[in-house]
Formats: sequence, structure tokens, C-alpha cells
Amino acid sequence: MDDKPAYAEKPLTPASKRFGVPVDNVVFPLPRWLMFTGVILVALVILDLWLAGYVEKWLWMREIDYVGIFWTLLSVQCAIGGVAFIFAFGFLWVNLRRAVQNSTAFRAEAISPFWDAFRPKSAQIALSQSPTLWVFR
Repeated sequence: MDDKPAYAEKPLTPASKRFGVPVDNVVFPLPRWLMFTGVILVALVILDLWLAGYVEKWLWMREIDYVGIFWTLLSVQCAIGGVAFIFAFGFLWVNLRRAVQNSTAFRAEAISPFWDAFRPKSAQIALSQSPTLWVFR
């Protein structure tokens, strides 16, 4: 039999010799500055599109002399959005704290003392806590 492989291997180029695989299989990462610039550009385009709607609405309301109504609507939307954000953030914060407190992965002795500030005092002094206590609180 023949000792040659049944397929032709691609020769390694100087760029791929340091990886030890053909160039087609090497993923070259983008430079950080290019990724950062791309993220900034995408954020600016999204912000521009979002602001364009408000500028259009402001120009239209100014034309029909309803600028006061525009600012009232905008302030109400901002207030409702702010209140919804506060409630959603608070709900997420409380749930994540309870998940960390009740997780066995975070109870090892190797955890830094920084995390002890986020644990309840009852967990620090090893008092037993009933799960029904959390539900009916």
C-alpha cells in the first residue's frame, strides 16, 4: 500500500506556522480600537435614530403651536420610564441578592470578605432560615 495520505494538505504559510494550522482555520481577532470604534458608531446611529423621532415631533408640535404639550408628554414619558427602571432594577437587585445568599457555590471559605457585607446577618451567624419565611414576608 501507499503511505501517502488520500488528501492534499495545504502547506503552512509563515503567518500560520506559529499556530501550526493552515491559514483557513485561523481566526484573527480584530484590534481593540476597531471594536471600540464600531461599538461607538453603532451606539451613535441608534441614538441618532431615537433622537430624530423626538426632533420631528417637536418641530411638528412647534408648527401647530403645541410646544407646551410636547414638553408635558416628554416629561411624563421620562417620569414613567424612570419609575419603571427603578422598580425593575430593585426587583432584579433583590432577586440576585437572594440567589447569591441561598446559593451553595458562594458559601465556600475562599470567598473574599467583601461579599460578607451583602450577606444577611442571620446567614453570617448560621441561623436556620425557612424557605416559607421568604415567600410570606
